[in-house]
Amino acid sequence: MLLVLFTSAEVFSQDTRKSTQKKSTQKNRQAAILFNTASRLYRQKNWQDAAATFGDFITRYPRHEDALESHFARGYCYNRLKQHEKAVADLKIAGAQKGSRWSGDANFYLGRSLEALAEASPKASGRYGEAAEAYGQCAAIRQAALKTVAAGQRPAAL
Repeated sequence: MLLVLFTSAEVFSQDTRKSTQKKSTQKNRQAAILFNTASRLYRQKNWQDAAATFGDFITRYPRHEDALESHFARGYCYNRLKQHEKAVADLKIAGAQKGSRWSGDANFYLGRSLEALAEASPKASGRYGEAAEAYGQCAAIRQAALKTVAAGQRPAAL
């Protein structure tokens, strides 16, 4: 009788694992499709639809390995659309991750959006200082990457 119980429990456990793996695989597939769709729109320079699709990806999969890249891409799209407040929000997230592949570029475009906001409103002149700080971060990240390349290693970001 105990053997039957242990066998049943083991079979149930295996079925549960298979079901969980199947759901996980399906979720990963859906995430990949959504991310690839957003990336295609980005490459086509369809900034509005790319920003919306990256936003959908971020909402659905906030902890996905591509979420940081999605924040960078959506921020860049907003920068291109001259929606600089939105760009700043995403680019700050992407630029804050030290050592990420996107941190250098994110800080550069963060600086550009902050500069645009400062130029648009005299009340936002403090944004110039923030822009300078973002450009400084970009320069530091790129300088560190160049040192890494000079040492014969592959940098995390450029």
